[in-house]
Amino acid sequence: MKKRMFLLTSILMLGCFSAQTYAAENVTMQIDNSIANVDGTDVSLNAAPVIVNGSTLVPLRFVSENLGYNVDWDDRTKTVSLSQSTNNAVTDEAAEKIAIREVFDKFSVLADQHKIDEQTRLFADDGVWRIYMGDNVAGEYKGYDEIFATSDRTMKNYVESSHFNGQQVITLVDDTHATAIGYSHVTLDNGEAVSASDVRYEDEYVKVNGQWKIAVRNAHFVAWSN
Repeated sequence: MKKRMFLLTSILMLGCFSAQTYAAENVTMQIDNSIANVDGTDVSLNAAPVIVNGSTLVPLRFVSENLGYNVDWDDRTKTVSLSQSTNNAVTDEAAEKIAIREVFDKFSVLADQHKIDEQTRLFADDGVWRIYMGDNVAGEYKGYDEIFATSDRTMKNYVESSHFNGQQVITLVDDTHATAIGYSHVTLDNGEAVSASDVRYEDEYVKVNGQWKIAVRNAHFVAWSN
């Protein structure tokens, strides 16, 4: 866990407040006012913000803990350290995994709606889609044009399709990369016959401009029936 170290003088007012169990979105304070506002709720301060020699000083512990950070004071070195709280880190990880799962599910929903352009844009610009039949690669497509063309051509063969997504296990590699294995049961109706298959998706994801995209999708068709 990374920590940010700051020299602290007594005037910065560490204060004594209990740690928050969540991270607030908005903390508002006024100079010389002992009442702060946290996400719309008024909260009393042990020490009000003040201006000293042109600098605004605020209660460090109150602000930090309400924004989801732990505060530790070292009296020997006269330093305070701020570190991201465990609860906040867990919440951040869960939020990223939820966002990736939404991409996984949206891919299937857009296929059923025959919204192939929107579905294709779930891939990164240089995204790769490989289709496996058993151990053999039946097709490999890269970039928007190739992925759109094959998906559009395939889905035009069916009057209706249904994707039922199952479990997906996601691993966050770093802040902008993740891997996942997920499963889907797919039913396709071409107007004359209905076929069904089970698909295992082995995916790589990349975060681009704050949005998770599919970087590589390996679609393994593991069962097929008519």
